[in-house]
Amino acid sequence: MPNGNHDFDIAKQDAWFAPLENNITEFAEKYALTIDKYYHASPSWNLRFGHPNGGNASVSISNQSPEQATVASVWYLDNYDEFTRYLYRSKPVLISKNAELVVEMLKQEFMALVKISTGNWTRIASNYKQLWGRYSKSEFEKMGPHYPKPNLAEYRT
Repeated sequence: MPNGNHDFDIAKQDAWFAPLENNITEFAEKYALTIDKYYHASPSWNLRFGHPNGGNASVSISNQSPEQATVASVWYLDNYDEFTRYLYRSKPVLISKNAELVVEMLKQEFMALVKISTGNWTRIASNYKQLWGRYSKSEFEKMGPHYPKPNLAEYRT
C-alpha cells in the first residue's frame, strides 16, 4: 500500500469510529458524499465529492485520541496544461468525540468548503510535469477520480 502506515490497526480504528458511523453515514448520504475510510492507512474517514467549482474535495474526520477528533477539509483543482495542482486546505479543528458535534462540524466545514472561490488557494504545486507529462491531457483527465457533485439543495434553502 503506497504511503501506508505499516502499524495501522484497522480493528482499533473501526472501534473508534463505531459510535460515529451512523451519524457520519447519514450526513454523507444526505449530501451525496463518498465515504473513503482509512486512505493510505490513516486514522480518518474522508467524505469526498466533486467541488462545484471543479476538481475534487473532501471533508475529513480523524481519530486524534480516544476522546478527541479533528475535522478538516481540502479541495484541489488540477491544471494539466500547466502541470499544476491548486490546493485549498483548511486548518484542522480539534473537537470532542461526540456524534452530534462531529456532524455539526462536518456540516460547517463542508458548507465553508463549497463557498471557497477559485483562486483562494493555500498552496500551489507546479512540479507535476515529469509525472503528468507521461499521458495526454485526455488520458490524464480520464484517470480520475471522478466524484459526483454534492447535493446542495438544503444548503440553498
